Amino acid sequence: MADLLDKIPPASRDYCSGLLEQLPIEVKLVRSRVSKWGDYRFGRSHSPRITLNEDLPPPFLLMTFIHELAHHVVQLKYGRRVAPHGKEWKHCFREMMLPLLNDEIFEAETLPLFISHMANPKANASADQRLHRLAQNMRGDEGFVIEALADGSRFVFRKKEYRRLHILRKRILCERLSDRRRYLFQPGTQIQPL
Repeated sequence: MADLLDKIPPASRDYCSGLLEQLPIEVKLVRSRVSKWGDYRFGRSHSPRITLNEDLPPPFLLMTFIHELAHHVVQLKYGRRVAPHGKEWKHCFREMMLPLLNDEIFEAETLPLFISHMANPKANASADQRLHRLAQNMRGDEGFVIEALADGSRFVFRKKEYRRLHILRKRILCERLSDRRRYLFQPGTQIQPL
């Protein structure tokens, strides 16, 4: 718990400490995972726990912690009767984030992005492209993103070669060259161009 409190914005520490006193749960910072920023686990064989990527910038670590803690609150209240990212979770997540959405915790120029995200929070914050780009910039990720490629360009993602086909609404349709399977990529996905 001390590791988490040391890495989130200072003005949010008392609030989060209070939540952890009310809702005891194991919180662990782990190596960065590509597919997720955090997760919540529970079960009969182990106590509830939250894992969070240790390399998240402080505001994103805070938001991801509250996201996962909201799962715990919903689990305690409803059990398994509700969808993991359904209306109950969205309501709980918004309520828990509301006291934090101010310019003492989030920088004034980024606060509107977090407020906008909380209007209808996604199951995965990286699905919100503006927030995802902000997180990449704050981490100093200098990588090349798929939206910078022209249609027909080839690239490598997770050691597999793909070709960008075209944009479909908010995502980019691509074809894996080894088997011709098609995949949708978020525009801000980091890739290696060929």
